[in-house]
Amino acid sequence: MAFSSKMAKWTEWAFLKKASCPQTEFKEFSSRFRQTLIVLPKGYDDSMIKLAKEIDQILGGGIKSVVAWEKPDIIERVESLVIESKDINIFGWPKKSFASKFKDFTASIDLSPAFEIPISALPAMAGINTRLGYDESHAGNIYNVVINGRMEEVLKILMGNRNGK
Repeated sequence: MAFSSKMAKWTEWAFLKKASCPQTEFKEFSSRFRQTLIVLPKGYDDSMIKLAKEIDQILGGGIKSVVAWEKPDIIERVESLVIESKDINIFGWPKKSFASKFKDFTASIDLSPAFEIPISALPAMAGINTRLGYDESHAGNIYNVVINGRMEEVLKILMGNRNGK
């Protein structure tokens, strides 16, 4: 294994060890979706745009920003941000200066079917406490809620139970 590969693996291990998922009560958890960041995977398609719009409706307009590799014009009132090569460090992770733009978000929903460096790591690096995603191999460090199934259906259940029903 080349030195650069070893260094990249060590960097990933160190980052994942540092990432944390705080414990929270369900009522508090469901209220965290007021300032939500949507993360779109590379090469997203119309079905992802439709899903993001449906999630926004479920969250009552809680999506405040979308981040992707290319300009995502999804919801008119939602800020769209693009991650570029200048936003990525030499190890392939988001730079702290880019991640800091997302520090005020209360939740993130990663629509990538599998963990995608650097974009999937962005919410954890930004310190967003509530992070939903699909890749269970990163449960507990990148995602504190792993969705097994349709994201919109799980969110309907979660948001329907926000008062502890």
